[in-house]
Amino acid sequence: MHHLNIRIMETIAQEAKRLLEPIPEDRWMEYNYASGNCRCAMGHWNEYKTGDAWNCTFETQLNNEVRKYASAIGIKGNWVNDVTISLVNDGAIESYQQRTAKQRVMALLDDMILWEKSEKFADTMKLSKALTDDTRTND
Repeated sequence: MHHLNIRIMETIAQEAKRLLEPIPEDRWMEYNYASGNCRCAMGHWNEYKTGDAWNCTFETQLNNEVRKYASAIGIKGNWVNDVTISLVNDGAIESYQQRTAKQRVMALLDDMILWEKSEKFADTMKLSKALTDDTRTND
């Protein structure tokens, strides 16, 4: 018997949540990528993606998604109005003031995932309406 193996594509936020959520609170830190066995969100992300907490190859990938979300819903960042996962991790973003770095990052990722779903739903509805309108004009 053959089994069909379908892998659903994850968004960056979903991947980050899947990778970061299992990490215990006591392995999170602020203001530094790595020290001992502790990491900030970006240090954990880098380590999962490259094997090295200091290898920033995939950093832009995650931060671009954070910036896109923050811009779309109007979250303001620091003095240059930038919003990054590191700033959320460190408690520097007013919208995310949970008690710990992990709690702040998980709240951001949860919000991003909900926003992505609502955006996809809105895009699906727009496409559906466009197809319906196109069908009506071709009758």
